Amino acid sequence: MKNTLLFLLVSTITTGLLVPVLQAAEFRCATAEIAPLLPVPDWDNILKNIPSPETRTRIEYNVGDQRIFWTWDFSVMPPDFNQTPSTCRAKGDNGYVWVEDTQWNVNIFESNVQGVFEAWENATPADSVDPNKGIFEIVTDSFGPVPDILDGDPRVHILFYDIESFMGTSFDGFFNAFDQMTEAQAQGQGQHSNECEIVYLDADGMHSPDHPYMLGVLAHEFQHMIHWLADNNETTWVNEGCSQLAWYLCGYGTDGWETYFANHPNNDLLDFDVSGSYGQVFLFFLYMYQQFGGIDSIRTVAADSANGFEGIISGFDTMGYTFDTQQVVRDWCVANQVDDPTLDRGQYGYMGYDPPTFKLTSTFDTYPTGSQDATIQRYAARYYRLQSGAPQLNVTVNDMGYDVSALAARHKNGAYFPLIPVDPAFQRCQMTLADDQTMDLVVVNTDSADTQISITLEGTQGNEPDDTPPYVVLAGPVGVECSAKVLYITLMDVLSEIDASSVSLTVNGTPVVDPLIMPMTGNKTMTVQTSLSEYYPDMAVSVELTVNDVNGFQMTPFTMNFRMGDSMGVATGVTLTMPAFEFAPGDVCYLFAGLGNVSEAITDVPFFVLLDVFGTFYSAPEWKSIDESLSWYEVDLPTGYLDMRIIPVFTWPEGTGTASGLMFYGAMTNAAMTDLMGGLGTVPFGWGE
Repeated sequence: MKNTLLFLLVSTITTGLLVPVLQAAEFRCATAEIAPLLPVPDWDNILKNIPSPETRTRIEYNVGDQRIFWTWDFSVMPPDFNQTPSTCRAKGDNGYVWVEDTQWNVNIFESNVQGVFEAWENATPADSVDPNKGIFEIVTDSFGPVPDILDGDPRVHILFYDIESFMGTSFDGFFNAFDQMTEAQAQGQGQHSNECEIVYLDADGMHSPDHPYMLGVLAHEFQHMIHWLADNNETTWVNEGCSQLAWYLCGYGTDGWETYFANHPNNDLLDFDVSGSYGQVFLFFLYMYQQFGGIDSIRTVAADSANGFEGIISGFDTMGYTFDTQQVVRDWCVANQVDDPTLDRGQYGYMGYDPPTFKLTSTFDTYPTGSQDATIQRYAARYYRLQSGAPQLNVTVNDMGYDVSALAARHKNGAYFPLIPVDPAFQRCQMTLADDQTMDLVVVNTDSADTQISITLEGTQGNEPDDTPPYVVLAGPVGVECSAKVLYITLMDVLSEIDASSVSLTVNGTPVVDPLIMPMTGNKTMTVQTSLSEYYPDMAVSVELTVNDVNGFQMTPFTMNFRMGDSMGVATGVTLTMPAFEFAPGDVCYLFAGLGNVSEAITDVPFFVLLDVFGTFYSAPEWKSIDESLSWYEVDLPTGYLDMRIIPVFTWPEGTGTASGLMFYGAMTNAAMTDLMGGLGTVPFGWGE
């Protein structure tokens, strides 16, 4: 990682050449930033050899008690250790507040301690998720329980001491996981342990200890402690994303790094980099928190032992949400620019939070633009603005063979209209602009490969729709809204060829007679609406809409499954899960399936699992070639999710050779086996020695 490289270089080169790079403004978390410089413990083995708290003497402290703590000395890298005499200045049901003796009545006073104590134990600002709860309760409610590995005391220690700076760079706080092992075990790692749950905060920083900023730091570092218990080797970007969200949920705003990210949006989401990543991961986790079930879902994600997107997908799946990484990342990147939660199903904006303005890569007002080449980092975006200069704009995005998503949004005076996807087959879109309108084009790298990608963008003008090559989707749904028990579906007519009389709408399998169709408007949209007054709260609703063009060709049917009153985040379909994509001898292997259903319960649903071995397909549960015998499951599908074990848990054996490029597919069909029911599940598969 780039940040790691900087630290390693600065540790060995004593010149000041790299200091300006490290002196970024505001928040710095030592938990994440110095981790690459520390040993990586074998936690499974260490925790097995820790005596249970019942066998140890419990030490409970009182206000006025003194203790010497091991603390990191950041004046050198990797950090050395100091012994720091400190005094307990406050005690509550959930924690102690300790202050380094040299800082008492110098940088920290009694009023500061009481401010920290009140925020930790009792109350947070009005903007928190619950002002009647303190930081301890909000963060544990949101992310999980506190570890209690060694001392048998449920209280968390909060220590304020003078965190030294390294060549001008200071940290605001940290959680040290080595405190979760015995002192003898820590010494074996070249470290020390205070053998208790403790968060360290700077006593001599830019803000007083009870300033909202430092209370946000406290919430941030406390989440790291909780996350360690659930997943002690979590990827940095996920752990930091959760901690940044904890800061926000406790009502202390943000650390301000999102403004830097908005000015540098082409930043790899998965490669945590100090300069841009704090703000990036905050926005991504805030977006997921708002789109996928709030605190309950985020808590489940934090508790999942899998790492990175694998843990996110697994966590949301546990809560009944289908998480399509590429679609979510694309929608999030659009939300950063558009920020309008009234569009479509609310996925293009934030609720109660205004993101900073994102920097445009280029702005065009004359056409043709000529070829515009650019690179985009993994799970990042570039933003382009095309101002009116002709009645018709045609935009082409050449993805160079990578996974790229692009959406165009027309807006006037900052107000956005429904979005148009760039056609995935022909990488083109068209838009008609009035003189006072502009097109914002969002191009997102949704390729999971650890690489940046290249694109070519070109804008041309024309007075007539460009219908060569023909578009696969002649009309596309660009807005779905259900309010006051009325369903609205907005269609964008790309080529002005929709036959309004051909609209066919069904709700829960029942055709809607004479749905209300609003005529085509100047922005080439039409709206289809129908009443849902007969559907009660939480009732499952399945909608299908089709429409033809003037030549009688039918658009791809549009389907949507949701429950009355929810965010339409749960979908019908199959999710396949394996613990890895490639297995070696000794690895744990299994194949599980999650079957989602947002309609009423259905019996005898055909469910297929196929293994593609270089073009030859084998079907479960018999695992015979489908040319020899096709087998499947028949399941009784409840409303919600049904978990199935397709391949039970086993240990991958030796002597199996190597294979790669295999794929499992999972799908449900209707009773006649003529149409898929919901989404298709896939997972790649391979093995080696």
